[in-house]
Amino acid sequence: MYIYIEDHYFFNISTKQNSYTTLANTYNYYHIPRLFPVQEEVAAINLAKYRKVQNELEDAEERADSAEGSLQKLRVKNRSSVSAARTSASPGGAGVG
Repeated sequence: MYIYIEDHYFFNISTKQNSYTTLANTYNYYHIPRLFPVQEEVAAINLAKYRKVQNELEDAEERADSAEGSLQKLRVKNRSSVSAARTSASPGGAGVG
């Protein structure tokens, strides 16, 4: 019976050692120290550049929409002035020839 207790005791120690090793590996996996500070800085700079370009693109799209609306207004105004000029010139100029 003494051997059984000793084997059982050894089994408990090895099981606890395996549990500790697993826990330590898990902890080290999720708590990795910052090994790449330069790469993190470069990534942050690139992200800032991307956001800046994205904002500039949105502003440019707004300006393009505004310019397109102004162009449409000018086209409508031009068409109405041309058609008004044609209707006023038609009665007097039709009998020439």
